[in-house]
Amino acid sequence: MTSSRWTIADLSSYDFQSDEYKNLYARANATVFQSPAWLDHVYGGLVADFRVSPSIITIREQASAQLVAVLPLVQRRYWMFRVAEFADFGVSDYCTVIADPAQLPTLLADKALASDLQRLLARNDIIVARKVPEPSLPALDLIGRAHRTKLDFGAHDTRLFGTFEHWRDASMSASQRRFLDTKRRDLSRKGRIDIAVTETPDGLAEALDRIRAFREHRFREITMIDILSKDTFARFYRDVSADGPLGRAYTLNVNGAPASIAFGLVSGDTFHLVLTGFDFARYRNYSVGLLVIEDALRDCIARGMARFDFTIGDQSYKRDFGTSATGMWALWRGFTVPGRILAKAMSHSPTAQHWARRLVRRSANP
Repeated sequence: MTSSRWTIADLSSYDFQSDEYKNLYARANATVFQSPAWLDHVYGGLVADFRVSPSIITIREQASAQLVAVLPLVQRRYWMFRVAEFADFGVSDYCTVIADPAQLPTLLADKALASDLQRLLARNDIIVARKVPEPSLPALDLIGRAHRTKLDFGAHDTRLFGTFEHWRDASMSASQRRFLDTKRRDLSRKGRIDIAVTETPDGLAEALDRIRAFREHRFREITMIDILSKDTFARFYRDVSADGPLGRAYTLNVNGAPASIAFGLVSGDTFHLVLTGFDFARYRNYSVGLLVIEDALRDCIARGMARFDFTIGDQSYKRDFGTSATGMWALWRGFTVPGRILAKAMSHSPTAQHWARRLVRRSANP
């Protein structure tokens, strides 16, 4: 499909490891969850385990064939509705359009492009974008005028600077510093403490297996289902980790045995915390989960990194590390009469956020 200046395609497959996508991603204001390796494994692995059809929409400049935007979507049915949604599956903390920021204002202003794109998307009753960080909202205007719902949770990150001691004094309260110092002294009485950092595929696979084992015990005790309990997702994280340089894991050891592990993704000068697990049976009173995060922060600062992203969720411990919050949004755009009714209901009903969370959970079930 072509407009006056742009060529639009709806693809069932795409090489996210191609040079053209890597170049677009490097220019775009996207997140690590739209990185080449991440989307390559989402579409190459997770999509096969779900009853969905890939719908990867690319926009190119017609004259040069240069890739200027990608909408990484899948199509599926929810009840009676044909739904297009961003390829999330519960593993991607942030959803957005990958667009060249220099071209985005021109794309948004082009009425012919908007018309062609709407006709393409209108094969669905509704398009849904969940977990959209507030800075990404302008790029989502490509899908047209959508109903928006601000979610009742945010994302949290902290800026890194100076030495670790300088950052710690400036970012953390005196009471929190004393609390962590006390917990570290108490833990040291159990034995020798050290922190191990790994970025190798084998080391990351071992760390993820240990996190899964730690979390299995903990989630069973609190009667909750952990995403890592499903082989589909455990395999996905291992596969992504093998496709470095992307993953990094921090292991807090006591007498050489893991007590707590933090796994995350590295993107430029940012570390994104994704999964944690700790030996709850042995160290439940030592705050080893907080201590391994503190050690991860220390290492990131020593590497000269600029940002530590705790990703989505409003857990109170995040504020103790000097974080600031980013609003998260869900977008609903209806095309058919049933789809427009649903989009309006989801954005205006008092239960909209409940249903948004329910759809997030449902999208994580193969």
